[in-house]
Amino acid sequence: MTAPALVLVVEDEAALRADIVEELQEAGYRTLAAADGAAALALLADAAPDLVLCDITMPELDGYGLLSALRADRPELAATPFVFLTALSEPRDMVEGKLMGADDYLVKPVDYDLMLATVAARLRQVARIRESDGGEIARLRQTLSALSQDGAERALDLIALGVVLLDGGGRVLHANCAARSMIDAAEFVTLQQGAVGATDTPGDRALRDAITEALAAARAGTGKADRGDA
Repeated sequence: MTAPALVLVVEDEAALRADIVEELQEAGYRTLAAADGAAALALLADAAPDLVLCDITMPELDGYGLLSALRADRPELAATPFVFLTALSEPRDMVEGKLMGADDYLVKPVDYDLMLATVAARLRQVARIRESDGGEIARLRQTLSALSQDGAERALDLIALGVVLLDGGGRVLHANCAARSMIDAAEFVTLQQGAVGATDTPGDRALRDAITEALAAARAGTGKADRGDA
């Protein structure tokens, strides 16, 4: 059975934070709560939320700072929706947040029905994207199984989805054109000497941990570890 989605609530006003958490829990979500961005980063060291609901104006580290740190240092959470909760309703404030990578805005005072509808909509959007990517990868695997190595690489270059094939040791066997374009366009991801990495130490560690977990899951699911496949 799939666990309910985990929502991280970041809000410095204690009473409002408690009310938001209560509404989310009554709707069936799991929750984590933090009083500011610094406390949220501490929680994120050991958790991977499905959605972040975050105030903008906070002490220690504000919402913009948290969003910037999350997008820069946690590439594995790149698809996690980030929703600002704010009293700042000027268009320029919303534009600034959107340019930084925010996915949506909720304006105080909080309309809880709208909040729950927004959370559900964003989570459905992520689920659809993951389902679509999963279906494309499954079709790709089926197609590649009937191709030679050269034919498989040519086929990979024809699809829009970025794909990097790794061997059982985590070394890069092939990165298709879409993946190489994404890597070239990103300032924090590298592909050097047969290995995928990140330019900063925390991001590099997180990426390598994610690759290790994926390889372990592949071995457990396919039973091909003894042949060096991933």
